[in-house]
Amino acid sequence: MGVGFRVRTLGFGGEWSELRYGSDRKARVFGGFVRAGALGTRTVRPYLVLGLGAYRFTPTAGGGSTVLGGSFGPGATFALGGGRLRAVLEARFHTTFDQYATRTRQELLTAMAGLELGL
Repeated sequence: MGVGFRVRTLGFGGEWSELRYGSDRKARVFGGFVRAGALGTRTVRPYLVLGLGAYRFTPTAGGGSTVLGGSFGPGATFALGGGRLRAVLEARFHTTFDQYATRTRQELLTAMAGLELGL
C-alpha cells in the first residue's frame, strides 16, 4: 500500500508492504519511493521507480532482523475510461544493504498492480 503525490512527471510517496517467500519467511517494508515518469501518452505513462526503506525479516520460528534496503524498477500507468482513474503495473528488484560475516544480504523481485486516483 502506498500514498503519495505527483508533480508533473515526478511522484513521491510512502509505502508499506508485506512479502511472503518460502513456507516460513516474510518481509515487511516501511519506506518511501520516487517515480520519475517519461513523457507518455494520455493512455500509457511509463516511469522508473526508486525506493528506500526499512526491511523487517521474520521467520516463523521467531527472531528477526531489521535492515536498510532499496529497490528500483520499471512501471507504467494506464488510463481507465476517460476519468482520473488509472491502473498501475510495476516490477522492482529489492536488495538490502547489510552484508556481515553472519548473514548475507537479501534480494527479492516483486510485481505490483494497483489503482491511482488523480485529484
